Amino acid sequence: MYEVATMTVGATEIAVVIPAAQKKKEQHVYQSLYTYTSIYLFANVGIALRILVSYMCDAPATSPTFIYFGTSYFVQNILGTFLLGVLSHMKKGKQFVSPSITTGFCGSLTTYSSWQLYVITQYILKNNNYQTFDIISNFIVCHCVFYLTFVFGRHMGDWLIDRNIICPLPTTASNSFRWYQYFIIITTCCLFVLLLVLLFFVENMTRPYILCCVLGSFGALVRYKLCLYNIGAAYKYKFRYMYTFIVNVLGSMLIFIVYVFLKQHVHAIGTGVLWIDILYSIQIGFCGSLTTVSTFMNELHNLNSTGTLNDRGYMYKYLFATFFVAHFFGWAILSL
Repeated sequence: MYEVATMTVGATEIAVVIPAAQKKKEQHVYQSLYTYTSIYLFANVGIALRILVSYMCDAPATSPTFIYFGTSYFVQNILGTFLLGVLSHMKKGKQFVSPSITTGFCGSLTTYSSWQLYVITQYILKNNNYQTFDIISNFIVCHCVFYLTFVFGRHMGDWLIDRNIICPLPTTASNSFRWYQYFIIITTCCLFVLLLVLLFFVENMTRPYILCCVLGSFGALVRYKLCLYNIGAAYKYKFRYMYTFIVNVLGSMLIFIVYVFLKQHVHAIGTGVLWIDILYSIQIGFCGSLTTVSTFMNELHNLNSTGTLNDRGYMYKYLFATFFVAHFFGWAILSL
């Protein structure tokens, strides 16, 4: 099959016959380019905000809340799960927020690996008399808070849509969306080049955070690509959300391994030692973006919402398996 397109040469329009398969392939390449660049761009924003929130929470770090939960994941996971809940019911114009904001921004703002690292280092390695109780209470409180935050976000999204506060966005066939795609692709390329240039000109203290954005956003891309196979895994292996489980566990394992190498050189972060800055960016940026709490809560909510006992039972298995498998590997790696 063929499609007819027009091109202008001077003041004359010429009809050009393009094979339908070739046109479809070009559209697929273009759409893939937009998808990956949009995820990378918004992941940069999510990582930067996660680091910023962490430093903002460091100021009142004497607060019992931040002493118990830490500053690297708790507030960030609340913000990210709430926003994903708000956006999860958008139907019209969903292409503007998914996967760019949902996978890129929300997934990179929230982090499962940093949560597990904090729990392991604070509770298990301290070897106090209350470590078992502390781990269980953190497990219960954090899961409840993050889940309820996601549900509240969904309710807020329903209310905003019902009141027309969230207006319907243009469709994928509109010129507005096409120009938006051009803008995202060009902006992402410019940002990537700018960050690479800044690495050579900024102060040593700032370089680790730029590296977090440059390298960390690739974690979001890996997570997106792997999680596309979730549907196939549900039919083939009877393991729903298998690849979300894999990225959360593997990301947690990787952050534990990096922590082992980095913990003796924490004082050297931002002093000009490149390999230490790269390790820091892998720990905070890549591992933080590879793992996600917002998608995890969304999947738990999907299982719970079906109303069947089998799905509800699977929800608890999935929740416990993710948390305790990550904990087991964390304890094993950090105990070496």
